[in-house]
Amino acid sequence: MLPVLLWMFELSLKTESTYARLRVVFGGVLVKLVVLALVWAILHHLFAGIRYLALDLHVGIAKEPSTRSALAVFAVSLALALIAALWLFGVI
Repeated sequence: MLPVLLWMFELSLKTESTYARLRVVFGGVLVKLVVLALVWAILHHLFAGIRYLALDLHVGIAKEPSTRSALAVFAVSLALALIAALWLFGVI
């Protein structure tokens, strides 16, 4: 997805007409949902990586703390994705 995002970034900087065309494309609900899914995936990957760094340091290796940290990663990434959705759909 990174090459597509870079290509779209380049188009947005090229001319005013290409920028306007990209704004129309990103105005669609389906595109916003795809972007939201990507945002959630990136956030989840970020927080899971932090969790695994802690596990590499032998923090929370037992079953109960490990389960709690996995649920925390899911909850935090979902909450931040919800905030991103509110921003993306123009609520905030």
